[in-house]
Amino acid sequence: VGARGYNSGQGAAYIFVLIGTTWSQQSILTASDGVSSDDQFGNSVSISGDYAIVGAPYNDDVGTNSGSAYIFKRSGDAWSEQAKLTAGGDAASGDSFGSSVSISGDYAIVGASRNDDGGTDSGSAYIFTRNVTTGVWSEQQKLIASDRQAGDRFGQSAISGDYAIVGAWQKSGGGAAYIFKRNVDTWSQQKIVGLN
Repeated sequence: VGARGYNSGQGAAYIFVLIGTTWSQQSILTASDGVSSDDQFGNSVSISGDYAIVGAPYNDDVGTNSGSAYIFKRSGDAWSEQAKLTAGGDAASGDSFGSSVSISGDYAIVGASRNDDGGTDSGSAYIFTRNVTTGVWSEQQKLIASDRQAGDRFGQSAISGDYAIVGAWQKSGGGAAYIFKRNVDTWSQQKIVGLN
């Protein structure tokens, strides 16, 4: 559970575990470098097996509000930070990378809904993959909508197995969602779902 306002906006995420029929708090996750009062770590959270990912869209590592995401790994009852993710060479101020996060097995997706590749706030999403030998997470591909336009806010993301879905909630016509499929190391857009 994310708590982006924790500690004056520095943020936190809470891990709960089911024991019998009772859910109990197991851990509180915070960023190892969370020194800013408005990073909003915990704005978006996701968990898969022994891994959790937490978005901090207002982190300033690559410019004001460029954003970041943190991956944590469980060992026994303890969770520890394993990686900090930022956008590749195109990260920029105001992108809000980490505004949406999702993780599934060895893959994670991070939305940057205010990225400007297709115009102001057109949005993008980034796929990361974990090397099973070294445990290192690295960017695999940047996803963009085929019909991207300024203001779409593409980036509300979820991933499961070989499929990812990215929402563009301000797309004209009532919003749209884009489905991508992985083939080996390449993700390709398969379908656009919209209200019209």
